[in-house]
Amino acid sequence: MNFATTKNEILQRVRMELSNLIKSESVELTIQRPITSKENIVIKCSYGQHGERSVAGYLVIHKPKKSPVMDRRFFRAVEKMISLQLDNIELLETTTKALKSKSTFFSALSHELRTPLGSILSISQYILTRSSCSKETLEAVGKIESAASHLLQIINDILTIAKAEAGKLIPNVQIFDITRIVNESIDIMAPLAETKSLFIKLESKESQILCRTDPKLLRQIVINLLANAVKYTYEGGIHITIERNDNFATLKIEDSGIGIEKEALNEVFKEFYREYRVKEGETGSGLGLTISSYIAKILGMELTINSEGAGKGTVAKLRIPLNVNNQI
Repeated sequence: MNFATTKNEILQRVRMELSNLIKSESVELTIQRPITSKENIVIKCSYGQHGERSVAGYLVIHKPKKSPVMDRRFFRAVEKMISLQLDNIELLETTTKALKSKSTFFSALSHELRTPLGSILSISQYILTRSSCSKETLEAVGKIESAASHLLQIINDILTIAKAEAGKLIPNVQIFDITRIVNESIDIMAPLAETKSLFIKLESKESQILCRTDPKLLRQIVINLLANAVKYTYEGGIHITIERNDNFATLKIEDSGIGIEKEALNEVFKEFYREYRVKEGETGSGLGLTISSYIAKILGMELTINSEGAGKGTVAKLRIPLNVNNQI
């Protein structure tokens, strides 16, 4: 049975059900307020906030015949049931419009900001590589270049979220080796880990684990998780394991960092969340885990973040369906 998704579908469905249930000349759905009479029963179908309710229509039962269901309480219950269904659909429509407006706004704003930021980056990088400016000037330009790069990354992250929310982040699915993606991600993050004297160690019983997925999007998740692990770890390092279990592979990234307080675990996937105990100078938009969560859902994966508390490190787990013999 298909569920009604619009107000009119709800009213048409109820009209048919009442026609089958009640013996009468007809059950009519009308938008205009009908003239009430002793021969007709009118059910008002409304939705919205109390005191500000709108009318979606009226169900008019013409000349109903007496039967066990012909009771005022029954029709009041039907009217209430219809109103609840209409309220749910109104809430869904309002939420969908709000999300669409939000995504459109952020997308448009991000596109407008990318062009001037690109110019700032190009000019600052040109000065840094080809200019004979003083040391103080080069340091100042270096800070401008660093800040512009950070802003550009935030804009790219916002665009990714907007695409995901709008359903426009379409995976380019192909068969790929998970261990290769993880190794490539480690190579990208290794220099940053080395500056903090951290190790990154990978353990896997299998040299190759094939899966059907979008390698670019999966790599983005892995890099985001590794970046978080390096950012919030100041001593020790990061252990990475990959295990195959039937038709799934589990990627676990465990760090020896500052951990997450129990009450904050439900907040980590929210937009712009950042751990307040991070040291000064650590950059980040607070969107990495939000994006990773969106991508994981799109790829049919399950991402979880756990910690035993402050100072006890963090464990990120990504459960990956292999889907080698199936389409996503």
